[in-house]
Amino acid sequence: MLNQCREMFEMELKLAAAAVHKNSLLQALALDLVPKTSHRACYFDTAARQLAAKGLLLALVFEDGAWRQTLSLSDGWTSKAPIDLVLLQEHNGKDVPAADLERHRSKLATHALKRALHWRAGEPAPTLIEQFVVTCDRRMQDMEAGQGRFRILVDMGIIRAQGTAWPWCEVVMKLDSSDGLEHMFALARRLVHDHGMCLGMADPAMRGLNLIGSSRSPIASLADPVRLDVAGDTPQQFQAMVRNGLEHILRNTREFANQQCEGEQIHQLRVGIRRLRTLLTEVGSSCDGVNPAWQVSLARVFRKLGAQRDQDLLGELQRKMQEAGAPECLTRPALQPTASVLRDAVRAPDFQTVLIDLLFFSVCPSTTPSVQAQPLRKLLKRRLETLHRKVLSDGKRFASLPEARQHRARKRLKRLRYLSEFARPLFKRGKVDRYLEALRPAQDALGAYNDRIMGLTAWRRLAKTDAHAWFAVGWLSAGRDQATKACQTALHEIDKVPRFWS
Repeated sequence: MLNQCREMFEMELKLAAAAVHKNSLLQALALDLVPKTSHRACYFDTAARQLAAKGLLLALVFEDGAWRQTLSLSDGWTSKAPIDLVLLQEHNGKDVPAADLERHRSKLATHALKRALHWRAGEPAPTLIEQFVVTCDRRMQDMEAGQGRFRILVDMGIIRAQGTAWPWCEVVMKLDSSDGLEHMFALARRLVHDHGMCLGMADPAMRGLNLIGSSRSPIASLADPVRLDVAGDTPQQFQAMVRNGLEHILRNTREFANQQCEGEQIHQLRVGIRRLRTLLTEVGSSCDGVNPAWQVSLARVFRKLGAQRDQDLLGELQRKMQEAGAPECLTRPALQPTASVLRDAVRAPDFQTVLIDLLFFSVCPSTTPSVQAQPLRKLLKRRLETLHRKVLSDGKRFASLPEARQHRARKRLKRLRYLSEFARPLFKRGKVDRYLEALRPAQDALGAYNDRIMGLTAWRRLAKTDAHAWFAVGWLSAGRDQATKACQTALHEIDKVPRFWS
């Protein structure tokens, strides 16, 4: 997404949609008269899909009138530059040549193939079968942007796999100077509003793997560790933290552009939104340039996704009750919104615009935020200490707190954890890790307690019309006192661990 340092600024912005109106998009980008180039890539694997299992992609690619065979690595989200590329000079027609593992003779490629296929020297090469085909038409040109220029590429194509055809469209903008940054982001906002495009999407090869069920990693993505320049100034450090939080969100929204949204992906998207909201609340309030409206939009989507998460948790509670002898007729309360509601919330122009604005905020040198009158480390110490004390105070009287304040205690604990994760590079990491590990029992206890209370509320509501729901009410109520004591004990234990910021 970004490669930025004092000597170099590079930015690549991707917008995607499952399908758009081709002519209107090209006209809006002044690309309707630009000649197109056609690309075709046929991906191969063994019948057991051994290459995909090891993160390898073998493809026959046709472009510029020639075929080449490539072997690339993937991380489950994107395909990397080929580790080996062979031009097939003997094939100059459009018919797909046969894939041949023997073409890859470089040391790196040979080692990767033999490791993935358990293929030994002297043995016949395993048989390769075509898995899916990606075709696209590409238009590209440079555009003026104030004092600078940026390159824009539009790919429109189809992925065909197992009798399924999936259209895709991606706009890529590449900038190598910060001079044109504002113009590039302004164009991104127009594409979101006028053409329903979304930030980020798994590349076509990864989408093909998902269509055939060979993606080597789940759609859901965990947060990466925060990386920043410890010796850098406070604004740059804060920008790096915002980028980290935003990237966690974007990795879990990309498939919404493809009409997909799964349970664990929704959970990680909620975690990403909560992490970023924590950062904006605890640190952003002391910074210039943070727009309060961002929080409103993030919170709105967070709440809509929460209904899906609660529905999944109710399913887990129902399975536990059935194992404990619940009647077979025990039904689950219906909280789940339709998949289209979730997709529309994430793909909505206002939410996508907030993501674009946050990205611009995190990368734009000319609008670098400034934390007023104190280093970021000092500000974090104060905020961490405040949260820590409030969590301990909640723990001392957790059993006597009303449900709403018990829920607030859990949210405070989550904020303490996420803020500690963001702060980790600025403190002794071993001490931070020990502190985070000490929070885990309390997180687990409060999480289980919250699930119990949520289920109890839902089945009580259902019991008004379904008498079988009283079994769930009784089962969940029976363990409530024990769960409450477990929360209070776990919160009390946090005070025994040294605070890494002291």
